[in-house]
Amino acid sequence: MRILYPRSFLLFCTIFFIGCNTSPTKLNIGLKDNASIADSAQSYIYIYQEGNQQKIHTEVTNYLSIIYSLKENENKGIVKTITRSISTLGSDELPQTEIEISPIYFVNKGPKVKAYSKIVKADNIEYRGASLFAQRLGGDNFEDCYTIINPLNGEEVMTYTNDYIDAVIPDSKSRRFIGFLSSKYEYYTQMEQKAKNQIGIFTYASNSDKISSFSIAVNDDAIYKVFSPYTPNMRFISNNVDYKILDEGRRLALMSLKENSKKEDFSKFDIEITFYYGEEVKEVKVIIPVTNDAIDIDKIVYDKKLFSLQSLL
Repeated sequence: MRILYPRSFLLFCTIFFIGCNTSPTKLNIGLKDNASIADSAQSYIYIYQEGNQQKIHTEVTNYLSIIYSLKENENKGIVKTITRSISTLGSDELPQTEIEISPIYFVNKGPKVKAYSKIVKADNIEYRGASLFAQRLGGDNFEDCYTIINPLNGEEVMTYTNDYIDAVIPDSKSRRFIGFLSSKYEYYTQMEQKAKNQIGIFTYASNSDKISSFSIAVNDDAIYKVFSPYTPNMRFISNNVDYKILDEGRRLALMSLKENSKKEDFSKFDIEITFYYGEEVKEVKVIIPVTNDAIDIDKIVYDKKLFSLQSLL
């Protein structure tokens, strides 16, 4: 499981534990050039009484240096994030946290940048792989949840639990993300698109867009009750000699491709998902073929007596 903690967040925690009082505490860090994670911060900390409980209100401003490069076309700039959280002294509950994202500077090159201001419910945020990763902690009862955001327009690319797998082109930031949003996501029951006995949502996405997405539900009520609610195991399968499988199947390197890839370049590989259910921990697999940079739900190989699939795009 990847835990995303920007350096500024750790510095913020240090300041916080040194001492809190009713006066604001301010931290300033100079901006560095060409950094890939939060590299500048302004932190304000104050405590005030609300009813019979002490609420700790914090606000941390980070500046993330963005390098969105496809070699010849380059887009450099800075995205501003403001993290606001409210926690209660003596409480075991996770803080109520939201992050506001907005671009404040980009060079006039490469992909167009849309002026936006977006608020996401998240605890931490990091920039890597030409994308913003906003993390929401799950605590003891749920899985950590992540949302991948396109920093050029603020649009959500994918939301997933636990971890993702990806297909990459060497020496390029262009990649494909594959993730699964499990029912152990804290707000899963509040989702609008939800079928009976649904166990999760599978998504295939690029750096900039959500490409394919479908839900998976269990047909039998009795089996659903003993089905594992956690994120299943996912890995790539391919016999193509031009592809290289890394990290025990969690990454697929498309070795023969160039920076300016086409849709048909992302083809001829499969994604294998392994689910578990029952007291005897039975396993069942779903094979998802990728053709022309998309997933055809009709070509997915699965047990139709056990599962129901529904396209969401």
